[in-house]
Amino acid sequence: MQRIIIIGAGMAGYLTATEVRKHLPESEITLISADDAAYYSKPLLSTGIARAKQAQDLVMSTSEQMAERLQITILTHTVVERIDSAAHCVETTMQSIPYDACIVATGSETITLDHVECASGVLSVNSLADYRHFRSALATTDKLAIIGSGLVGVELAHDVASGGQAVSVIGMDSYPLQRLLPEPLGRALQLAMQEQLGVTWYNNTAITSVINDQARYHIHSEAGKVVEADQVLSAVGIKANLVLAHQSGLATNQGIVVDQFGRTSVPDVYAVGDCAEVCGLNLHYIPPIRQCAAAIAATCAGNETAITYPAMPVTLKTPVCPIVACVPRTSHPVQCHISGVGQDLVARYEDDAGCLHGFALSGTAVQEKMALAAQISAWI
Repeated sequence: MQRIIIIGAGMAGYLTATEVRKHLPESEITLISADDAAYYSKPLLSTGIARAKQAQDLVMSTSEQMAERLQITILTHTVVERIDSAAHCVETTMQSIPYDACIVATGSETITLDHVECASGVLSVNSLADYRHFRSALATTDKLAIIGSGLVGVELAHDVASGGQAVSVIGMDSYPLQRLLPEPLGRALQLAMQEQLGVTWYNNTAITSVINDQARYHIHSEAGKVVEADQVLSAVGIKANLVLAHQSGLATNQGIVVDQFGRTSVPDVYAVGDCAEVCGLNLHYIPPIRQCAAAIAATCAGNETAITYPAMPVTLKTPVCPIVACVPRTSHPVQCHISGVGQDLVARYEDDAGCLHGFALSGTAVQEKMALAAQISAWI
């Protein structure tokens, strides 16, 4: 009987446990979590405010229910100190657990505002516990300032503003989602959120300090502008959680470096989800997790299965101006060609031969997502 340990109880951990159980029905699976291991969909963290959802409303299953459903052992509130690859065991604060295969699914952590003077009390949302705290803080907040105009900042701004609160977004980029979208589409989203939700935008704004005078926050910029708010949310991005990887001697780059089979630099140790960098790609959304979980489970069962990534567009949760983005992942030079009117825009990234390598869509044009994705070569 194979002994499989999965470290992490996010979607990556649970999806991998589900796949392992399918491929190895007789295996002994232990999932280790530093928290209560409640099962929830992380993308819902950026849509729950407008829908008046409390943290408990986002929980789909408790750890006890998941343990029963998957027939696995779940260790909650258990911190893993390191993976001892020589002894083939996982060292926790409570015990040492042997394994035949260990799968790391430690997820991501928020990028902090280390480069600026920052008052205490600035929040971030990257977990159910974070959401619970944020939801509580909003109850006494009339005006929210969000630092960061990337995917997380934009989705949270849309959600909170849709719930009726005043929101300002402060970003260093020239327009929202600059790393995902060409300017016309980013501007279309900005205008829609401004006109329909009342969101105020401060683009090209570098923060120097966030000061709390006990009554309000004052966000100071390099240009001397000051934005005031009752509460501040930092949404400058997320990065792979590599703490355990470093403690265990796993090779890392942007994420834990794994090959096309999900294998790390250490034998019988795999990585999946936000913490993993598969063939140079460290992607932080759900479709890549599903691809990796299925392949790793099959490989652990003795059927070596390479991870494959078809083109996987990102769909933003911004109903006032729907957005889909598929960033080009090619070494070929590409040109961006934009068509459409108003907020219904299509951006195509094509090489000199006219081959499509990526696209971005807004408004009603998002209906073209599947047809365009099918034209793009697989990423892996």
